[in-house]
Amino acid sequence: GYWLDEAGMMSYDAYQTALQRVAMLGGQVLLTTTPYNRGWLKSQVWDRADGDMIHAERWKSIDRPGYPVDQYEMMKKLMSTHRFSMMFDARFERPEGLIYGDFKDRCVIPRFNIPEDWPRFVGMDFGGLNTAAIFLAQSPNGNLYAYREYLAGNRTASGHASQLKRLSEGETFRKIVGGSASEGQWRREFTEAGWNITPPIVKDVEVGIDRVVSYHKSDSLFIMDDLIRYLDEKASYSRILDSDMLPTEKIENKEKYHLLDSERYIAGDVSSRRQFAFEV
Repeated sequence: GYWLDEAGMMSYDAYQTALQRVAMLGGQVLLTTTPYNRGWLKSQVWDRADGDMIHAERWKSIDRPGYPVDQYEMMKKLMSTHRFSMMFDARFERPEGLIYGDFKDRCVIPRFNIPEDWPRFVGMDFGGLNTAAIFLAQSPNGNLYAYREYLAGNRTASGHASQLKRLSEGETFRKIVGGSASEGQWRREFTEAGWNITPPIVKDVEVGIDRVVSYHKSDSLFIMDDLIRYLDEKASYSRILDSDMLPTEKIENKEKYHLLDSERYIAGDVSSRRQFAFEV
Protein backbone atom coordinates (compact mmCIF):
# COMPACT_ATOMS: atom_id res chain seq x y z
CA GLY A 1 0.00 0.00 0.00
CA TYR A 2 0.89 3.66 -0.30
CA TRP A 3 -0.28 6.51 1.93
CA LEU A 4 -0.19 10.14 0.81
CA ASP A 5 -1.03 12.44 3.71
CA GLU A 6 -2.12 15.98 2.73
CA ALA A 7 -2.34 14.76 -0.86
CA GLY A 8 -4.19 17.92 -1.86
CA MET A 9 -0.92 19.84 -1.47
CA MET A 10 0.95 17.42 -3.74
CA SER A 11 1.25 17.29 -7.50
CA TYR A 12 -0.68 14.98 -9.78
CA ASP A 13 2.65 13.28 -10.54
CA ALA A 14 2.96 12.23 -6.89
CA TYR A 15 -0.42 10.48 -7.10
CA GLN A 16 0.51 8.81 -10.39
CA THR A 17 3.80 7.62 -8.88
CA ALA A 18 1.97 6.11 -5.92
CA LEU A 19 -0.39 4.21 -8.25
CA GLN A 20 2.55 2.95 -10.30
CA ARG A 21 4.44 1.67 -7.25
CA VAL A 22 1.58 -0.43 -5.92
CA ALA A 23 0.45 -1.75 -9.30
CA MET A 24 2.68 -4.82 -9.48
CA LEU A 25 1.19 -6.41 -6.34
CA GLY A 26 -2.29 -4.95 -6.73
CA GLY A 27 -1.86 -2.67 -3.75
CA GLN A 28 -4.00 0.25 -2.68
CA VAL A 29 -3.37 3.98 -2.34
CA LEU A 30 -4.76 5.88 0.65
CA LEU A 31 -5.17 9.65 0.41
CA THR A 32 -5.92 11.74 3.48
CA THR A 33 -6.16 15.47 3.02
CA THR A 34 -7.97 18.75 3.22
CA PRO A 35 -9.40 19.77 -0.20
CA TYR A 36 -7.16 22.79 -0.72
CA ASN A 37 -8.40 23.52 -4.25
CA ARG A 38 -10.45 22.08 -7.12
CA GLY A 39 -7.50 20.47 -8.90
CA TRP A 40 -6.63 16.83 -9.65
CA LEU A 41 -7.86 15.63 -6.24
CA LYS A 42 -11.39 16.62 -7.25
CA SER A 43 -11.33 15.69 -10.94
CA GLN A 44 -9.36 12.45 -10.71
CA VAL A 45 -10.41 11.11 -7.30
CA TRP A 46 -13.53 12.67 -5.77
CA ASP A 47 -15.50 13.01 -9.00
CA ARG A 48 -14.58 9.47 -10.06
CA ALA A 49 -15.38 7.75 -6.78
CA ASP A 50 -17.65 4.82 -7.59
CA GLY A 51 -17.29 2.79 -4.40
CA ASP A 52 -15.42 0.11 -6.32
CA MET A 53 -12.16 1.24 -7.91
CA ILE A 54 -12.19 4.48 -5.92
CA HIS A 55 -13.84 4.92 -2.53
CA ALA A 56 -14.16 8.40 -1.04
CA GLU A 57 -15.38 9.66 2.31
CA ARG A 58 -15.86 13.18 3.64
CA TRP A 59 -15.72 14.15 7.31
CA LYS A 60 -16.10 17.52 8.99
CA SER A 61 -13.64 18.40 11.73
CA ILE A 62 -16.36 18.00 14.33
CA ASP A 63 -17.05 14.44 13.13
CA ARG A 64 -13.89 13.48 14.96
CA PRO A 65 -14.77 12.32 18.50
CA GLY A 66 -13.73 14.88 21.05
CA TYR A 67 -13.20 17.74 18.59
CA PRO A 68 -14.09 20.99 20.45
CA VAL A 69 -17.32 22.29 18.97
CA ASP A 70 -16.68 25.76 20.41
CA GLN A 71 -13.45 26.01 18.40
CA TYR A 72 -15.28 24.87 15.27
CA GLU A 73 -17.92 27.57 15.76
CA MET A 74 -15.31 30.22 16.55
CA MET A 75 -13.37 29.48 13.34
CA LYS A 76 -16.61 29.67 11.37
CA LYS A 77 -16.97 33.28 12.56
CA LEU A 78 -13.33 34.20 11.96
CA MET A 79 -12.79 32.70 8.51
CA SER A 80 -14.41 33.41 5.18
CA THR A 81 -17.25 31.07 4.26
CA HIS A 82 -15.35 29.47 1.38
CA ARG A 83 -12.13 28.87 3.30
CA PHE A 84 -13.93 27.53 6.35
CA SER A 85 -15.89 25.15 4.14
CA MET A 86 -12.65 23.75 2.72
CA MET A 87 -10.63 23.65 5.93
CA PHE A 88 -13.28 22.42 8.37
CA ASP A 89 -16.07 20.84 6.31
CA ALA A 90 -13.90 19.17 3.63
CA ARG A 91 -15.76 20.69 0.69
CA PHE A 92 -14.25 21.64 -2.64
CA GLU A 93 -14.62 25.40 -2.99
CA ARG A 94 -13.08 28.06 -5.16
CA PRO A 95 -10.48 29.71 -2.90
CA GLU A 96 -10.31 33.44 -2.35
CA GLY A 97 -7.91 35.10 -4.71
CA LEU A 98 -8.40 32.50 -7.45
CA ILE A 99 -7.21 34.28 -10.59
CA TYR A 100 -9.29 32.30 -13.06
CA GLY A 101 -12.46 32.15 -10.99
CA ASP A 102 -14.47 32.84 -14.15
CA PHE A 103 -13.40 29.50 -15.60
CA LYS A 104 -16.45 27.22 -15.60
CA ASP A 105 -16.67 23.44 -15.34
CA ARG A 106 -18.83 23.31 -18.46
CA CYS A 107 -15.84 24.48 -20.49
CA VAL A 108 -14.06 21.19 -19.72
CA ILE A 109 -15.14 18.89 -22.55
CA PRO A 110 -14.52 15.30 -23.74
CA ARG A 111 -11.75 14.83 -26.28
CA PHE A 112 -12.69 15.04 -29.95
CA ASN A 113 -10.73 15.11 -33.19
CA ILE A 114 -9.74 18.65 -34.13
CA PRO A 115 -10.67 19.39 -37.78
CA GLU A 116 -7.59 19.65 -39.94
CA ASP A 117 -8.49 23.10 -41.27
CA TRP A 118 -8.66 24.76 -37.83
CA PRO A 119 -5.64 27.03 -37.22
CA ARG A 120 -3.37 25.74 -34.48
CA PHE A 121 -1.11 27.59 -32.08
CA VAL A 122 1.41 26.68 -29.37
CA GLY A 123 2.38 28.62 -26.26
CA MET A 124 5.58 27.75 -24.40
CA ASP A 125 7.35 28.44 -21.13
CA PHE A 126 11.05 27.58 -20.75
CA GLY A 127 13.00 26.06 -17.89
CA GLY A 128 15.73 23.55 -17.15
CA LEU A 129 13.47 21.42 -14.98
CA ASN A 130 10.09 22.43 -16.40
CA THR A 131 9.65 23.29 -20.05
CA ALA A 132 5.96 23.53 -20.86
CA ALA A 133 3.76 23.86 -23.91
CA ILE A 134 0.02 24.19 -24.44
CA PHE A 135 -1.50 23.46 -27.84
CA LEU A 136 -4.57 25.41 -28.97
CA ALA A 137 -6.86 25.14 -31.98
CA GLN A 138 -9.24 27.89 -33.07
CA SER A 139 -12.69 27.14 -34.46
CA PRO A 140 -14.28 29.24 -37.23
CA ASN A 141 -16.28 31.22 -34.63
CA GLY A 142 -13.10 32.22 -32.80
CA ASN A 143 -13.33 29.82 -29.84
CA LEU A 144 -10.09 28.27 -28.59
CA TYR A 145 -9.68 24.59 -27.73
CA ALA A 146 -6.74 23.38 -25.64
CA TYR A 147 -6.04 19.87 -26.87
CA ARG A 148 -2.52 18.94 -25.74
CA GLU A 149 -0.21 19.72 -22.85
CA TYR A 150 3.54 19.16 -22.57
CA LEU A 151 5.58 19.40 -19.38
CA ALA A 152 9.06 17.89 -19.17
CA GLY A 153 12.53 18.62 -17.83
CA ASN A 154 16.19 17.64 -17.98
CA ARG A 155 16.30 17.90 -21.77
CA THR A 156 18.17 20.20 -24.08
CA ALA A 157 16.22 22.58 -26.29
CA SER A 158 16.97 20.19 -29.14
CA GLY A 159 15.60 17.28 -27.10
CA HIS A 160 12.41 19.16 -26.31
CA ALA A 161 12.05 20.20 -29.94
CA SER A 162 12.39 16.60 -31.13
CA GLN A 163 9.72 15.43 -28.69
CA LEU A 164 7.34 18.26 -29.58
CA LYS A 165 7.72 17.55 -33.29
CA ARG A 166 7.01 13.88 -32.67
CA LEU A 167 3.87 14.65 -30.66
CA SER A 168 2.55 17.03 -33.32
CA GLU A 169 3.54 15.09 -36.42
CA GLY A 170 1.36 16.08 -39.37
CA GLU A 171 0.13 19.28 -37.72
CA THR A 172 0.83 22.79 -39.01
CA PHE A 173 1.00 25.71 -36.60
CA ARG A 174 0.16 29.28 -37.47
CA LYS A 175 2.37 30.48 -34.68
CA ILE A 176 4.50 29.15 -31.81
CA VAL A 177 5.01 31.75 -29.09
CA GLY A 178 7.04 31.48 -25.94
CA GLY A 179 9.11 32.97 -23.21
CA SER A 180 9.60 36.38 -21.72
CA ALA A 181 11.40 39.23 -23.47
CA SER A 182 14.71 38.19 -21.86
CA GLU A 183 14.58 34.56 -23.01
CA GLY A 184 15.81 35.10 -26.55
CA GLN A 185 18.52 32.45 -26.18
CA TRP A 186 15.91 29.78 -25.47
CA ARG A 187 13.99 30.80 -28.57
CA ARG A 188 17.15 30.69 -30.69
CA GLU A 189 18.05 27.21 -29.40
CA PHE A 190 14.59 25.87 -30.25
CA THR A 191 14.52 27.57 -33.64
CA GLU A 192 17.91 26.09 -34.54
CA ALA A 193 16.46 22.68 -33.66
CA GLY A 194 13.60 23.17 -36.11
CA TRP A 195 10.91 24.39 -33.68
CA ASN A 196 10.47 28.05 -34.61
CA ILE A 197 9.42 30.16 -31.61
CA THR A 198 8.65 33.88 -31.67
CA PRO A 199 8.36 36.22 -28.67
CA PRO A 200 4.85 37.02 -27.43
CA ILE A 201 3.11 40.22 -28.45
CA VAL A 202 1.78 40.73 -24.92
CA LYS A 203 4.73 41.04 -22.54
CA ASP A 204 3.00 42.24 -19.37
CA VAL A 205 1.86 39.42 -17.06
CA GLU A 206 -1.34 41.13 -15.93
CA VAL A 207 -2.38 42.05 -19.47
CA GLY A 208 -1.81 38.44 -20.52
CA ILE A 209 -3.91 37.21 -17.61
CA ASP A 210 -6.67 39.64 -18.61
CA ARG A 211 -6.69 38.18 -22.13
CA VAL A 212 -7.20 34.67 -20.71
CA VAL A 213 -9.88 35.94 -18.30
CA SER A 214 -11.76 37.48 -21.24
CA TYR A 215 -11.96 34.06 -22.88
CA HIS A 216 -13.27 32.51 -19.66
CA LYS A 217 -15.87 35.22 -19.14
CA SER A 218 -17.19 34.71 -22.66
CA ASP A 219 -17.01 30.90 -22.45
CA SER A 220 -14.82 30.81 -25.54
CA LEU A 221 -11.90 28.74 -24.21
CA PHE A 222 -12.56 25.01 -23.94
CA ILE A 223 -10.28 22.39 -22.43
CA MET A 224 -10.08 18.70 -23.29
CA ASP A 225 -10.79 16.82 -20.08
CA ASP A 226 -7.61 14.75 -20.18
CA LEU A 227 -5.32 17.76 -19.75
CA ILE A 228 -4.97 16.94 -16.06
CA ARG A 229 -1.89 19.01 -15.21
CA TYR A 230 -3.23 22.09 -16.97
CA LEU A 231 -6.59 21.81 -15.18
CA ASP A 232 -4.83 21.30 -11.86
CA GLU A 233 -2.88 24.54 -12.36
CA LYS A 234 -6.04 26.35 -13.42
CA ALA A 235 -7.81 25.34 -10.21
CA SER A 236 -5.13 26.68 -7.87
CA TYR A 237 -3.61 29.72 -9.59
CA SER A 238 -4.23 32.35 -6.91
CA ARG A 239 -3.13 35.68 -5.54
CA ILE A 240 -1.57 35.99 -2.11
CA LEU A 241 -4.07 37.23 0.47
CA ASP A 242 -3.32 40.04 2.89
CA SER A 243 -4.04 40.08 6.63
CA ASP A 244 -7.67 40.94 5.90
CA MET A 245 -7.96 37.92 3.56
CA LEU A 246 -8.16 40.20 0.53
CA PRO A 247 -6.25 39.40 -2.68
CA THR A 248 -3.01 41.28 -3.34
CA GLU A 249 -1.35 41.73 -6.73
CA LYS A 250 1.24 39.04 -5.96
CA ILE A 251 0.70 35.55 -7.39
CA GLU A 252 1.23 32.71 -4.95
CA ASN A 253 4.00 30.28 -5.98
CA LYS A 254 4.11 31.91 -9.41
CA GLU A 255 7.10 29.81 -10.48
CA LYS A 256 5.01 26.60 -10.37
CA TYR A 257 2.52 27.48 -13.12
CA HIS A 258 4.40 26.66 -16.30
CA LEU A 259 1.40 25.55 -18.35
CA LEU A 260 -0.58 28.65 -17.42
CA ASP A 261 2.38 30.83 -18.39
CA SER A 262 2.43 29.01 -21.73
CA GLU A 263 -1.28 29.68 -22.13
CA ARG A 264 -0.89 33.33 -21.22
CA TYR A 265 1.79 33.85 -23.87
CA ILE A 266 -0.22 32.36 -26.72
CA ALA A 267 -3.71 33.48 -25.66
CA GLY A 268 -2.51 37.07 -25.61
CA ASP A 269 -1.22 36.68 -29.12
CA VAL A 270 -4.20 34.79 -30.58
CA SER A 271 -6.82 37.01 -28.98
CA SER A 272 -5.41 40.04 -30.75
CA ARG A 273 -5.81 38.23 -34.07
CA ARG A 274 -9.20 36.52 -33.65
CA GLN A 275 -11.09 38.57 -36.21
CA PHE A 276 -8.21 38.68 -38.64
CA ALA A 277 -7.86 34.91 -38.68
CA PHE A 278 -11.24 34.24 -40.28
CA GLU A 279 -12.13 37.29 -42.29
CA VAL A 280 -12.22 36.62 -46.04
